[in-house]
Amino acid sequence: MARAPPDDIGATAAFTALILVMTAILNHYVYTLRRREHHYRTLFNNAQFSVFLLEGARFVDANSTAVRMFGLQSARSAAGMTPWQLSPEYQPDGQRSEELARTRIETALRDGGTTFEWLHRRADTGETFPAEVDLSSLSTGRTVLALAVVHDVTVRKRAEHDLHVLSAELMRLQDEERRRIGRDLHDSTGQTLAALELSLSQLQQYSRGPDDGRRELLEHCARLATQCSAEIRTASYLLHPPLLDELGLLSALRWLADGFHQRSGIEMRLDLPASMHRLSPDDELCLFRIAQEALTNVHRHAASPWAAMRLKIQSNSVMLEIEDAGRGFDAKTPALGVGLAGMRERIRHIGGIFSVEATGAGGTRVRTTIAIQPP
Repeated sequence: MARAPPDDIGATAAFTALILVMTAILNHYVYTLRRREHHYRTLFNNAQFSVFLLEGARFVDANSTAVRMFGLQSARSAAGMTPWQLSPEYQPDGQRSEELARTRIETALRDGGTTFEWLHRRADTGETFPAEVDLSSLSTGRTVLALAVVHDVTVRKRAEHDLHVLSAELMRLQDEERRRIGRDLHDSTGQTLAALELSLSQLQQYSRGPDDGRRELLEHCARLATQCSAEIRTASYLLHPPLLDELGLLSALRWLADGFHQRSGIEMRLDLPASMHRLSPDDELCLFRIAQEALTNVHRHAASPWAAMRLKIQSNSVMLEIEDAGRGFDAKTPALGVGLAGMRERIRHIGGIFSVEATGAGGTRVRTTIAIQPP
C-alpha cells in the first residue's frame, strides 16, 4: 500500500488543528453571546418599569413588568401590536392616540428621544391609567429601533388630584371667611364707629365754651374716628366687595381700580366693556381675586407709574389682563411667588388659562382666560 506523502499528512493535520481552533473560538463566542443574552434578559425582565422595543410603530419585544402592567398574556403576545392598541382612542387633550403616537415615535427617531405623559389601557380589563413615557432611539446597524420605558404614575396623579381638591376647598373656606369678616366689620365695627362719629359731632356742638385745648382735642378725635370708619369700610369691601354680589364683575373691577388709584397714587388705565352678562359666582370671584392680587403685586413690587386693566368679552370666553410698566418680576420672590401660585390655583380650579409674561417695555403682564357659555 502506498503511503501519503509527508506534505499531505502535515497539511491535513494543520487543517484539522485549524478546524479545532475555529470551533473553540466559535463556541467561546456563542457562549459569550448566550451569557450576554441571559444578562440582557435578566435585566430586561427584572426592571421595575415596563419596557417595550419597537421597530417602526410595532412592538417587537416587551419585558415581564410590561406584561403585568398592561394585562398581556405573554411577552410574545405584544409582538406585532401597536402603542395605540394599548391606549384609548383619544388622549385627554382630544387628539387621536394613533396619530399622536406616530408623531411621538417620529420625534424620538429624529431627535434621539422624547419624554411625555400618556394615557394607557390594559389589554385584559380595558382599565385606563396614566403613565410617563421615555422614548429613545437605538441604532443596530441598518435597523433603527425605539425603546419605550413606561412608568405608571397613577399614585402620583391621584395625590396631585387630592392636593388640588384640598387647595380648592381651602380657597373656598378662605373666601367664606373673608366674606364673614367683611360683613362683621361693616355691620358691627363699622356701625360702632359711625355711632362714635355721631356722638363726637354732637359733643362738638355742645362744646362752645372758651377754647382751653379741649375743643381742638375733640376735633382731632372726630377726625380719627372718621378716618378709622373709612379704613374699616375699605377693608371690609376688599375682603369681599358687596358690589360683586349685587352688581357684578364690571362694577367691582371699577371700584377696585378707583380704590387702588386713591391708595397708591398709581395711574389706572381701564379698558372695560360698557356692559356684560353676569358670570357664575365662582367665575366672577376668581377674576376679581386675580385682578386684586395682580394690582397688589404692582403696588408692592413693580415701581410702575401706571397699571392697565383690560377685560375682553368674546362669544365663548372672557380674558382679563393686568399690565404695568415697572421693573418686571422674579417668580422666586417669596411674596410674589405665593401670589402667583394662588392665582394659578384659582384659575386651574375653574378650568381657565393663566400666564405671566414680560412686556416689551420691561414690565409685566398677567393674563387669564376662562371659558363661558354663549349668552
